[in-house]
Amino acid sequence: MVIVIVVVVAVMAGGGDDSSESPGAESSKSLVGPEGTITVPASENPLPPEQLWDPKELPDSALNQMQLERTGEICDLRQNVKSCQWLSPAWDSRGMYSGIAYSTTSSFDEVLRRPNFSNFEDIKVAGQRAVKYSVNGSSYSDRCDIAWGTRFGAIWVTIGRQGANNPIDPCEKALQWAEYVHEAAPK
Repeated sequence: MVIVIVVVVAVMAGGGDDSSESPGAESSKSLVGPEGTITVPASENPLPPEQLWDPKELPDSALNQMQLERTGEICDLRQNVKSCQWLSPAWDSRGMYSGIAYSTTSSFDEVLRRPNFSNFEDIKVAGQRAVKYSVNGSSYSDRCDIAWGTRFGAIWVTIGRQGANNPIDPCEKALQWAEYVHEAAPK
């Protein structure tokens, strides 16, 4: 009887660890890493882009806090990205700016590897790891971008100031914008 128990224990101990070689192991592979964000590239993300979180669902309270108007809202679905852009009122004495929110099936790691993004700075948005970064090119100098990972991909936010003499600090505004979007978006 003791031999049977030892054999059973040995078989169970040996068979439990080797699931990586079993034929079904690939389908049970987790898509979400330890931070709760997706780890696979957009090309392997099973979520269809049409089912991404839609920034249009941001509550009016988030737009109001940023003094952005839903009137003139521009929303789009392009290759693996849903986005919406809103403008501050033209009468705002501090200067006009736009707020953009993007929802994408691209992973946070893909954001960090994009060749057109640079000057990454690690930050926190609502306690979650995020990055502030620059988009390469002279036409992007009056904006600030922030991204963080989600269970479905990543969310990016942008504040872009309108006009050369605009006194608004786009990165200060982008940090506020990121907090409001993070609060409203699925994690």
